[in-house]
Amino acid sequence: MADAQTAYELRLLFKYRGCPVCALAQRTATRYVDTLFYESVLDPGRRERIRASLGLCYEHAWLTIESKLSDALGLAIVYHDLAATLLARLPEKPDSGGRERKALVEALSETRLCPACETRRTVEERSIKVLGEALQKDDYLDDYRKSDGLCLPHLRLMIEETGNQKVLAAVINHQRQRLEGLKEELSEFIRKNDYRFQDEGMGAERDSYQRAAEQVTGKRRPASKADLFPEKGKRPGQE
Repeated sequence: MADAQTAYELRLLFKYRGCPVCALAQRTATRYVDTLFYESVLDPGRRERIRASLGLCYEHAWLTIESKLSDALGLAIVYHDLAATLLARLPEKPDSGGRERKALVEALSETRLCPACETRRTVEERSIKVLGEALQKDDYLDDYRKSDGLCLPHLRLMIEETGNQKVLAAVINHQRQRLEGLKEELSEFIRKNDYRFQDEGMGAERDSYQRAAEQVTGKRRPASKADLFPEKGKRPGQE
């Protein structure tokens, strides 16, 4: 059932800009943070989990604050607990000895990944597996060919994890087509930045460099809930 839901959600994301695996992983991680702060912030097990990772990573901590995924009280409760944890680990009388310094560094280091990052990684791995299976169906593959394809990190993961040669060939061929089109748009963007052609004005190529960055590094990190859950029919990142 979970695999069917993943396949369905990925298919819905084919019509949006960028890598669908990135988009689904980002959405799921954001839902996790939302639930964490609104429903589980006082749960002892969740609190211990947060202590192990020393809170959220840089990316997810600031996404939570700037996108208002949690109210201020929820964040205050979590960071009050972390402040107490760190104070308990910091010695009142520091020793400059090498062994003590090494132990102190270990005491101030996380022992687990950020929970939102763990959630995202799990979704990425599951999505690649599900996508490799779903693309064996012709109608699903037809819809995939209308998408922007995969970013480079998830294309590598697909190549590593998918044993079906027909699916791999289809995915790689689609990626080549997308890259060829993107290369042409980048060439046009570069040409129109030449002073001799600046009067022509930019067209669809105006954000080609941003889409190229997404293609190579992964889908742009969301700045707000609106980026994660766009209105129907709109492609995130495009006006």
